[in-house]
Amino acid sequence: MASTTAASSFQDLLATSLAAYGYNVWELLQKYTNYSFGKIMNEKKIAEQGGSQIIRNVSYKDTGASAMVARYQAISPNQVDTQVQVTMPWRYSTTYMNYELNEIKQNQGKAQIIALIDTKRQAMMADQANLFETQMWTLPGVSDTLSFAGIPNFLVPITGAQVTAGTSGFQGMNPAGYSATAGLDASSSTYDRWRNYNDVISASGFTTDDMKKMRTAWNKLHFMAPLGVPNVKDTQLSNFSLFTNFTRLAQIEEVAQDQNDSIGLDVGYAAGKALFRGLPIDPLDVLDTDTTNPIYGVNFDNLHFVHLDGEFMVESAPIMDRYQHLVYTVFCDTTGNLICTNRKKAGFVLSSVAAA
Repeated sequence: MASTTAASSFQDLLATSLAAYGYNVWELLQKYTNYSFGKIMNEKKIAEQGGSQIIRNVSYKDTGASAMVARYQAISPNQVDTQVQVTMPWRYSTTYMNYELNEIKQNQGKAQIIALIDTKRQAMMADQANLFETQMWTLPGVSDTLSFAGIPNFLVPITGAQVTAGTSGFQGMNPAGYSATAGLDASSSTYDRWRNYNDVISASGFTTDDMKKMRTAWNKLHFMAPLGVPNVKDTQLSNFSLFTNFTRLAQIEEVAQDQNDSIGLDVGYAAGKALFRGLPIDPLDVLDTDTTNPIYGVNFDNLHFVHLDGEFMVESAPIMDRYQHLVYTVFCDTTGNLICTNRKKAGFVLSSVAAA
């Protein structure tokens, strides 16, 4: 049996080896070809100091105070509250890796131990990356109290009824089955500005009409800041990303390679990638199961992953298992969630949905 001193030494060695992680090089057989969650996790994540939930204030309507007036006209000012809060609950994720004391003894020498730890840690992180990628593009069930809010929670596709009505634009209301989005009922005319842009595109091929719809969606999402509102900025192209599945990408690439004059110059092909107005269209494995073959335009200036300060992919010290004294576990935990601060600016979704 390992002595207390030996176990303590092992724990110190394990902690030291974790700090030296990166020594070994090995191949990972990836689950997915592309990963999109890194864009929001690495570039647009926000640390929150505390609170029981994630809260953001949004201005959802005009004050109605502006008017053209006559000279010397009397004014009776009214107090109008235009602010409302959008809220998202905290969600918790964990992953872990185990080491057994005999494993370490059988791999004596610092290099061998670091190599062993390296493979286990990378497998742990790859498993977490797969979970986050799936979570990002999954709409949780209404009663789901565990999952992150995925992008489909905020960028809602066109409905069959809307296809029948022949409408498009900022009409993405609440997700199917939901009565609200981040605490606001987007189906209510009160919150009609809390809706995302959507439209329908063809089920097979990428047509001239589809290109026009994508162009319109793109143009509609480039907002110009109102005069005299310093905290509002023009939409920045650099913060946009385009995503689709491999089926739709193949259709777009066919058009891009043909350089079809009827489509125009918006779609191109360079360095092995299909481009829309110079921006790569990234295919995602997790969208391959979506039979509507959607195209998402996402503005990560308005979609953020918010996490508790100090609770983003934080790794614990090695912990001895109380029932298996030779086994040590390292946990990696995250407390956070995805939140949208402006659904109108957050992006668009174009998809093949049948009329209903």
